[in-house]
Amino acid sequence: MQHKLFCIREFIKTESATAVQRAFRLRFNIQPPTRKSICRWNHEFEQIGCLCKGKSSGRPRISEDNVRRIQEIFERSPCKSTRRASSELGIPQPTVWRVLRRRLLTGTGSLCPSFWITLYINNMFLKALLHVSMFIHHLQEVLLCTLNYKMNEMVTFIQAIITEINKRLPRITHKHRNI
Repeated sequence: MQHKLFCIREFIKTESATAVQRAFRLRFNIQPPTRKSICRWNHEFEQIGCLCKGKSSGRPRISEDNVRRIQEIFERSPCKSTRRASSELGIPQPTVWRVLRRRLLTGTGSLCPSFWITLYINNMFLKALLHVSMFIHHLQEVLLCTLNYKMNEMVTFIQAIITEINKRLPRITHKHRNI
């Protein structure tokens, strides 16, 4: 700040950036600021009346509309990759990842509870559909067995199917309980 102030005072006296550079080198015994910087500081001082550094804009904010779009795409397909969502939405992948991590998954945004509930329900619904389709497939096999096998063989086959479903069901629900 002291260097800027010296340059402005000298520029007002001499109205020459080169003269300011010479005086600066003599006074402080270091490399002087560029002519462009000296002229810019003088212009800012004349316009604003202050030598303070202005506030920087920082990182641009993502719009609530884009947050909503990201939320909707992951509610429809919870297993979608951030790259695919990025290309579908036309939003950079790091932005999609940042919104997903910081706003939708961590609870810092207002969308978190509904997003998690929807994601959980969608996930459990998909798992239930998988079980139902597996069960229907096995029932079809059972019905085919009734045409080809005796009754005892069919009962054994149904018991094997039920044991297989019971083995898989606890693993799947346990795996997704901590979502």
